[in-house]
Amino acid sequence: MSNLRQNVLVSTAAMVLVGLIRPGFHAVVNHAFGAEVNGRATKLIAVLFLATLPAASALPAVMVRHVSRALGAGAEAEARGHTRLALLTGLALSVLGAAAAIPYARYYTEPTLTSFEALCIGGGVVGYSGWRLLRALLLAVGRAPRSLLAEVASVVALFAGLAALVVLDAPALVLGTFAGVYVLYTALALPMAQDMLRGGAVSAEGRRDFLRYNVLWFLGTATSIATRELSILYLDTRVDDALVGEVGVALSLLMLLAFAPRIIEVPLVHELSSLGGSANLDAQRGLTEKALHWLSAFTFAIGAGAAILAAPILAIVGDVHTEVVAQAFALLAFAFMTEMVMTPATNLLVAEAPPAVLTTVGVLSLALALGWWATPWAGGVLGVIFGLALSYAFKAVAIAVYAKRRFGLVFFQRPLAKLAALAAGAAAVWGAFTQGLNPWLVFVAFEALMGVLFFPEARALVEAALTRRRAA
Repeated sequence: MSNLRQNVLVSTAAMVLVGLIRPGFHAVVNHAFGAEVNGRATKLIAVLFLATLPAASALPAVMVRHVSRALGAGAEAEARGHTRLALLTGLALSVLGAAAAIPYARYYTEPTLTSFEALCIGGGVVGYSGWRLLRALLLAVGRAPRSLLAEVASVVALFAGLAALVVLDAPALVLGTFAGVYVLYTALALPMAQDMLRGGAVSAEGRRDFLRYNVLWFLGTATSIATRELSILYLDTRVDDALVGEVGVALSLLMLLAFAPRIIEVPLVHELSSLGGSANLDAQRGLTEKALHWLSAFTFAIGAGAAILAAPILAIVGDVHTEVVAQAFALLAFAFMTEMVMTPATNLLVAEAPPAVLTTVGVLSLALALGWWATPWAGGVLGVIFGLALSYAFKAVAIAVYAKRRFGLVFFQRPLAKLAALAAGAAAVWGAFTQGLNPWLVFVAFEALMGVLFFPEARALVEAALTRRRAA
């Protein structure tokens, strides 16, 4: 468990940096160069991320699962073999993704793709795939502090590059700073993992298992992640670039709600897989339930608070003042946080459930969004965003139902406090949007209520932190 704590602490520091990349980029570009330039970048970044899905959606989690299970069983040679297999597979898939993305962007986006933008998309696809794989690997093998150094360098380079472009007034080059984050990290982190690429071997059965999990989890995870990026491309066919840019700011800020879930994602998959390798099912269940309880309270406090402050946050951070964008942000905040709350249960499914489960959930969630977008009600910003919200909510409910039936998880510790928080959050958002209440005052009142409702959890967290500090 101490290894899990260390990984969570380092992952927290890394996620502070990682969490700044997309919202920081869109906020600066929108402020400095305008919504149309940001809209163009938003579309091309959506294409870039869609192209990374074959290499970056399922493969990192599958790699961590197999490497961690092998290390948990004391089979270091097998762990090295799975590492090499995953990284080589990721390289091949990212090259294929880039080869598909560039022609698509050239023929299906307006104005015509420039050579520099094509280079950024290709390099960004390979770099982001390497970023996802290497940071997951370094965390799983206990080298997270080294990974953090590369994170710091790449994020500093992003904002330094943006500052230079603002001074030079060079909006045509903004995509290069975004892609450069991931290229730089991959270049710095690859030498840190070189020894994991030497020696070791994977049996024929291990390769079949690796392939099976990747195919099934790819169908589930990729379809799930693709919904967000597809919503941007679908929106692009309905509204102008400026509105796409403003929605891009909102969606990037929404990703901050994933802060706490993403902090614990890789450490938790690693820990659950290691426990699975030692057949400690009770410990898996207990760890998951504890994470669910803490995460639900924390994420709801952040998510509902973000929904309450949607209009002022967008105006201050991204220079976005369009009312419908603030409404869309508030809607997505509630839907997205329901999926994020389920992250510990999802991680347990990654470690122990048949891969077909997450495959089915992901495919159905995308089908639900596509079905909504095909209806006459999907026009405009709210129509498109509602389809994305449906996919988030469906995934949360489906994962909760399966985890409850398969593993008997307890989801509602302190249910009365959580129901009270839900009612208060809904009322606060309604008051801020429809009754003209000052959103800042509503926010302060809501967060104070959350502090009262979940004071025992906050106190336990502080006591645990102080205990670990004294022990150190």
